[in-house]
Amino acid sequence: MSRPPSERLLAPGTFEPLVADCAAVVRDEIGRRGPVIRTGFNLVRRARPDLVERALRYLLPAFARALDPYHAEAEAAGEALGPHLLARDGDVADSLLAVTDRRIERVENRAVRNLYGKLRGRARAEVVRSLPAVVAVLERHL
Repeated sequence: MSRPPSERLLAPGTFEPLVADCAAVVRDEIGRRGPVIRTGFNLVRRARPDLVERALRYLLPAFARALDPYHAEAEAAGEALGPHLLARDGDVADSLLAVTDRRIERVENRAVRNLYGKLRGRARAEVVRSLPAVVAVLERHL
C-alpha cells in the first residue's frame, strides 16, 4: 500500500509548490465566473494579496486528509487516485466542503459567515466543476 495523499502532499518540498498550483487553480476558476464574482475577488485580493495562499496553507492539510479514504478505496479497487476521485466527484466535493463547513463554524466575523452561507448552496456544483483541475494538480504532486 502506498503512502496516503496527506503524507505525500504535506511533505516538505511538496507543500509550497502545491499551494502555488492550487492558488493558480483558484484564480483560473474565479476568472471563468461572472463579472460580479471576479470584481469581488479582485477587490479582496487588492486588500489582502496573499489571502488565497494563506487560506490554502490553512485548509490544504485538512483537504489532503479528506482525500485519504478515497486513496484507500482506489488502491483496494486497483484504480489510480485521479480517475477514482473524478468518478466520485459529488462525494469528494462533499468531503472537501465538510472541511470548510467545520472551519466556518469557528469564524467569528459575522459578515464572512453570512457570505459563506449565501455561497454554500452553490458550492457543491462549483467544486464538482473544478475537480478536474484540482485532480490535475494533485497528480502533479503525488
